[in-house]
Parts: sequence; structure tokens; C-alpha cells
Amino acid sequence: MEICRIGTYSISADLSQSIGRTIKTIAKYKLRKMRFYNLINKKQAWASMLLLGVIFVGIFSCSTDDSTDIATEEAEAESAYFQYYRNETPGGSVIYINVNENIPEVADLSTSVELGIEVVAIPFGENIYTIDGNASTVTKWQVDRSSLGLSVTDLFSIASTGVVSSIGFGEYTTRTIVFASDTQAFIANLLEGSILEWNPTTMEIVKTHKVDPVVPAGDDYYIDIFRGLALEGGKVAWSLDHYPPETCCDLNFAESLPILAVLDPATGDFSYKYDDRMPYGGLATTFADGNAYMSSSRYVGMTNNYFDTDKESDHYMLKIDSDGNFDPSFEFNISAVADIGWGGQVLTLQGNEILVDYHAISEWPEAFDDRWNWWGTTGINEVKVINIETNQTRDFTGFADYNGGFWPWGVLEGANYYAGYNYEDGDTKADLLKQNSFDDIVVVTTAPDGIFIEGIARLW
Repeated sequence: MEICRIGTYSISADLSQSIGRTIKTIAKYKLRKMRFYNLINKKQAWASMLLLGVIFVGIFSCSTDDSTDIATEEAEAESAYFQYYRNETPGGSVIYINVNENIPEVADLSTSVELGIEVVAIPFGENIYTIDGNASTVTKWQVDRSSLGLSVTDLFSIASTGVVSSIGFGEYTTRTIVFASDTQAFIANLLEGSILEWNPTTMEIVKTHKVDPVVPAGDDYYIDIFRGLALEGGKVAWSLDHYPPETCCDLNFAESLPILAVLDPATGDFSYKYDDRMPYGGLATTFADGNAYMSSSRYVGMTNNYFDTDKESDHYMLKIDSDGNFDPSFEFNISAVADIGWGGQVLTLQGNEILVDYHAISEWPEAFDDRWNWWGTTGINEVKVINIETNQTRDFTGFADYNGGFWPWGVLEGANYYAGYNYEDGDTKADLLKQNSFDDIVVVTTAPDGIFIEGIARLW
């Protein structure tokens, strides 16, 4: 390839010829203009032409160079790790997001992007998507592959779709997006009977699926709809958790409560799933083996103790197949090997072992209004490793340094990640923890006081 130089800058020969023609044209135009206005004599005109010629010949020099490295571009980052922070303020939870080439050792809000109050951030592929419930918008963020800077590329409004995004406790919550593919994503409002389908690539609303709304057990009974799952067969599902009411004590259901909602986007078919082993529902998640599992509601023990119900149950772990049905070949009764009073969530599965967090309440308070009096009592919080084939259990001490508990944030590159919390003198301290094995927990990111680490993902 022929390369020419202008001073210290390199350009192609074709571009140099174009510039040369432009300079000649300017020179001719200058002479015509000089003649037209009769402002200078011919000697001055030819002097101007000579000067332009010298500039052109002297500055431009061409040579043959086979190199294609005409200009040096900024190098792309080899990796991009997303983190999501929450700062509790009197005005609400302020959300921040950050992208770094490596997982940061310290959460730095000064280099993060502030999203606003109660905004939910969900990474998918190489992009980040946020739901702003106050503005009723879904926004797509792009990450620069060199600087890792964040910029908004598109957004759309969900205000008129019938789907809301709210955050609360003891009531319906829509906190996440279910991504089924590069062109299919879903946000559900099952209390109103709507599921919004949209395209995350084009950021266009595809359709609103009208479905049968989920009905709580009674007027005072709460229902929570947890994060959705994209199943291997192409269907999407949402687990349902039914909370006991604030008043005691009759709780006889005329029929079973739905515990899983399943949509087939290809056909539009929608159904609720029921199972007598989980009459109150629970939480479903996908573990490192790629399968979806569901564990019983945290409120099983409380409901069994205070309410006159014909739906008493143990704490189970069930498996969800690719069609959104409960796999009849798998069940594990956690209550058979663990004395669960409250909790009983399966945090993770590795091989044949599960990690279960619960409170062993030897005796519930007599009065229903005192049902939470045990909270904060030392010595009753248990974290157990249970072998689901042999029923053998052992204590787990990986979270012993966190008096405020912990929360699983999913699987990243084959390892489980958690947030561990400490409360001291009114301040909250949070760490992001990586679980290399059941007995190997390491701190990967620490956060300033009052900052919660809400999630992590690798974008590329």
C-alpha cells in the first residue's frame, strides 16, 4: 500500500492526491479571483502559485508500505464485569452500576453510574437493561468495549402496557426481566393478568399476553412473585410464594394455591402449576447444573404452627423440567433431616450436596402477634450442607463472620456468589463472596459502610 506523509501524519496515496487536487483548485480559484478584482499583478499571482506548489511538494512525500496499521486504535478490554450497588438513603434506595475489566476489590461509587431511586438493573449478553418503576421505562445501556464507559442506546415506556414495576415486601413485586433469547424478553404482572413480551435487540414491544390473574388465598393473604426463569424448552416461568395473613388463625383453602406460572411464548399457552408438597409455594432458581429447582416457602413452619389448615407440609426441594412441570422422578424432603422453623431455602446445589439456610425454632411464641420475637436470637440460625443421596448433614461455617446474614446472587463462571452482611452500631457492611467449594468462601469485593452489593455478572 502506498503511504504519503504530511509532516508527522500518515495518509494514503489516494487521499494525498485528492488533497493535491484540492490545493490546485484553490490556487486556480485564487488566480481567477485575483484577476477578477484586479487586486494584484501577475507576478504576485505566480508567486502564490509557486508557494502552493512548494507546500504541496515539500510537505507531501509518498512511499510504498505494505503495513495496514494506518492508525492506532484504543485496545479493547479483554473482559467486562458488571456490579450493581444499592445505597440506602432517607429518600429511598439509590442504585448504582459499574463495569470493570476485572472484579474490583473495593466497590467505588465515585466511578459508578447513578441510576436513581429503586431502579432495577439486569445484565444480558453484553448490555445492561434497567427498569425504572417511577418513570415506567425500560432502558438499554451499552458498554464501550475499550473504555468500559456506559451510555444509553434506547428505551421504551411500559406505562400503557398494563405491566407495572414495583418493589415492596409482603405484596406483589416485579423486580426482574426474564430473557429467553436475544429477541425475546418478558416482564410479568400476574396479579393483573399481563405479561409483556419485547425484543431486547430492537427495544420494541412485541405483544402483551393476557392471562388469568393469580388469586391470593384471601383478602389479607400476601403473594410474592419472584424472579422468572428461562427454561431449556423455550418456556418461561415464575415461582409464587403465598405469605400468611396478618390476622390469625383460620386458613382452610377451598382449593390448592398456584405455585408456578408457565408461559409458552411460541403458542401463547399459559398455565398455573400446583403441587400438594408445596401448598404455599416457594422460590425457584437455576443452579450450576443448569436445572431449575424450587424450595418451599419460608413461612411453612409459621403457617403450620398458628393456622388451622388442612394443607400442612414439610419443606421440600422439587425439580422443574423443561416444560415447566415438576419432575416426578425427583423430590427431597429437607424437613426429614433438618429441624426447620423458618426459612429452609436451598441456596445452591453442587453435585449431590445442597446448602440450606434456616432458623431452628424450638418453640414458637404463644401469641400470634409475638411470632417474630425469636428474630435476632443467637444460636438458632443454621446453615447446613446436606447430601441428598445419603441424608448426611454437616455444619457450614463459611458465613460465620456475617451476623446480618447473606443472600445468593447466582452463578458466575461456575462459582456461586453471595452477599454477606454485618450490622454494627447501626451501620451495614457488605462483602461480595465467591464460593469455590462448599468449604472455600473468599471475599472478592468489599463495600463502604451502608452500601449493599446487589449483583454481579460477566458481560464478555
